[in-house]
Amino acid sequence: MKIAELSGRLTGTVEAPFLIRGSLDNVNDINLISGHLKVQSGPGSIKGSQLQNILKNIQLVNALLNPGGIQRKNDNLEFDSILANINVRAGVARTEDLSLRGPEISSGVIGSYHLASSDLDLLVGLRTMTNLGVAVGKVPAVQKLLKQNEELLKITGLDKELKRLGIDASSSKSDEQGNANISPITLILKIRGPAASPNVTPVLETNLDKSAASRLKSLME
Repeated sequence: MKIAELSGRLTGTVEAPFLIRGSLDNVNDINLISGHLKVQSGPGSIKGSQLQNILKNIQLVNALLNPGGIQRKNDNLEFDSILANINVRAGVARTEDLSLRGPEISSGVIGSYHLASSDLDLLVGLRTMTNLGVAVGKVPAVQKLLKQNEELLKITGLDKELKRLGIDASSSKSDEQGNANISPITLILKIRGPAASPNVTPVLETNLDKSAASRLKSLME
């Protein structure tokens, strides 16, 4: 089945227009579907509550995505575009070049999605411009450590250095108005398991295959 052009609008977790071109064979059997699709979407938004639910066990990720606990008009993550080439073979969709661009974050995705079981096996790169001190200072374990060593930090003068970086050691809270530099932060995550509740694990770039790491970087640029 050739798809000259299919357009519409996504609703739900992702709210955005989409355009699909390509072709698929064996569409009557989900385990045999094969073909190639070119997908583009945007501008649009992703429900922030859905992202937070997926990433809820990774405190630093949540801090980076919303470094100051900022109250927004809504909890959506706005994006300008999503682009991807998707190859489908025997009911498994795979991409090597999914990219998302937005005002607050850019992302690259490589990996697969099993159509019948809804299982994911993805490597996801996230790059955001954030105040690193604010993000780190929001992690509860860091706050506890600062509180326990508050007097020692003052004696050694390290409290002033932390405050310069955006972490207020005296209150164990991040200083949103501080002078910490705004820098690009990159995280790489492995997402595996059922799409509704996947396991999300941070991955060090040094533990990745060099070609995979390079590909993710290029997708986020």
